[in-house]
Amino acid sequence: MTREQAAGLFALLRAAYPRTKIGDDTADLWLDELAKLDHPIGEQAVRSVMASVRGWPSLAHLGDQVEVVREQLRRKRQEAERRAEVLADEEMPRPPLRDIPVVVEFLERMRIGVAPTLERASDGPCEDKCGRTGERCWLGRVRVCAKCARYRLNAAGQAIDSDGEAA
Repeated sequence: MTREQAAGLFALLRAAYPRTKIGDDTADLWLDELAKLDHPIGEQAVRSVMASVRGWPSLAHLGDQVEVVREQLRRKRQEAERRAEVLADEEMPRPPLRDIPVVVEFLERMRIGVAPTLERASDGPCEDKCGRTGERCWLGRVRVCAKCARYRLNAAGQAIDSDGEAA
């Protein structure tokens, strides 16, 4: 920080401790030490010292508070970086596994079927003769209810969940 900014912080300290007499040598020492700091860090540290020390503080008090402020800023910066990484990871597109050729090849090698996504059909009676009416989906050329679709695909070794997605 500049010498003028350091003088402003020193004046703040003097106002907080009006009964303390400060000599010119002590004032110069304080100004030199305050000038070595970044202004935002120095201001936070001075305000923290004023809140925690009853009498005129030593330079050690100031140094301790500077370290505390730097640690707080470092943690805030790390947390912001972590949040940015999480957001970037969440925004990354993730295709369904059945759309990744290497995964399909691996599952076929392991003899694990990949269930198809079932396309929704118009509502009506199940064409599998189960007697249910309502939501249906296409299974090949047949419009069946979700229960019949699961039954047929499970029998073929291809499990699906209630949303028509691979389980």
